Amino acid sequence: VLVYCMFFSLGGTWEVVGQIITGILIALQIVVFFTIIYTTTDAEFKIPWIVILLVFPLFGTFIYLLFQPRTLRKKEAEFLRGIEHSTYPYFKEEPSYNFGMSAKTFDYLSKFFHVYPTSGNKVTYFKDGTTFFPDLIAKLKEAKECIMMEFFIIHEGKMWDAIHPILKEKAAQGVEVKLLYDDVGCLGTLEKGTLNKLREEGIQAYIFNPMKPILSAVHNYRDHRKIVVIDHKYAYTGGMNLGDEYANILIRFGYWKDTMIRIEGPAINALIKIFMSNFSLTTRESYDVAHYLNVKIPVHETNGYVMPFSHGPSP
Repeated sequence: VLVYCMFFSLGGTWEVVGQIITGILIALQIVVFFTIIYTTTDAEFKIPWIVILLVFPLFGTFIYLLFQPRTLRKKEAEFLRGIEHSTYPYFKEEPSYNFGMSAKTFDYLSKFFHVYPTSGNKVTYFKDGTTFFPDLIAKLKEAKECIMMEFFIIHEGKMWDAIHPILKEKAAQGVEVKLLYDDVGCLGTLEKGTLNKLREEGIQAYIFNPMKPILSAVHNYRDHRKIVVIDHKYAYTGGMNLGDEYANILIRFGYWKDTMIRIEGPAINALIKIFMSNFSLTTRESYDVAHYLNVKIPVHETNGYVMPFSHGPSP
């Protein structure tokens, strides 16, 4: 209405232009409204967007177009289906499992995320970056076959300066080094040309969902995962990115409290599958993920179960 009134006040041809633009905006709002209602069953997603559209129709429409959820392309869905099919034999429930009160929870997670809990894992807890990063650096130096790393943020500084040369050295030795980082997360934290430099060093580096402000209207599709896998011997996951602030070397917001865990044992396979699924989508190449899972992983004498899983993207 506001747009129409602005053009109506000009009179003549502008009034007609105002009617056309107003009609387009109304039609766009209707399309967005029904898209939200009929394309998702997630009430936590649906209700806030409907409220925004009803209270702020024009603003809400453009915000939705900017941050709308991204759907997988046909080829991407085929990649994921191929990975699910090829890795299925490596994720089967053992009849000896006794989950007790947790059985229903594990059943639910297994049904929707296609992985199963495993026993025989050794888990080490790191209370903060001062304990995590020295251990990560030490284990990276042991790598002989492959390194998989995925972070939302890689921030240049002492931590990156300590890890980057190891990745470069390992790649030169023939170790398969894969690195995935988010474009928005690394906005302003890495020098321009870092991607090309890493690739020249033999590191298979890729940016998740590169920002294309003009060519793409979907910018809220981000990769917040933190995963490191080393030689099927060690795997890390948790809440820490790769930066000095997470190691409390750079103090930005006071003492930074975040945690990570190191997994040794069969549960590593689940993190490999999660990483390679995202890596395949990003590179748009089909990988033999089963090749990375067909490795005998030592089993540890420990109690309890470990079950890494991820939500989306899915075919």
